[in-house]
Amino acid sequence: MKPVYIYAVCIVITIVLSVLFPDFHIGESAANTLYSITGIMFSIGLSLTVISNTAGVKNKDTKKSIRRDIKTTRNHFIVSFLLASVTFFMYLVIPPLNLSFLNRSCGILVIQGVFIAYFVYNFINIQKFNERIEDATTSI
Repeated sequence: MKPVYIYAVCIVITIVLSVLFPDFHIGESAANTLYSITGIMFSIGLSLTVISNTAGVKNKDTKKSIRRDIKTTRNHFIVSFLLASVTFFMYLVIPPLNLSFLNRSCGILVIQGVFIAYFVYNFINIQKFNERIEDATTSI
């Protein structure tokens, strides 16, 4: 699933949770911690996509397919971190609004949490790419 769609779902979930739990609040330090975790996971994920190497894959179609999938995952990491960053900076800069349907604590918790989970999902995809590379290089 694309990060932009995930972001849209996060906003809907945030609105629902805001209505259900209007007094929910997390501190700024908790938001900073969530963002730090997101940043670390982004860094690790991007590093893993960059070091994936298809040099040993002889079949051109397989090589193209793996490279395309790796680039897609890399782009998902970048867009996800961009969206998580924009949300975090909005959380820091924009003062709390008196909107009963939009609790910013719920928003930052949902968005950062979901993108952390999405990064884990992408780590699993990277492992699959590496297994495909290994299978393609050892079947020669």
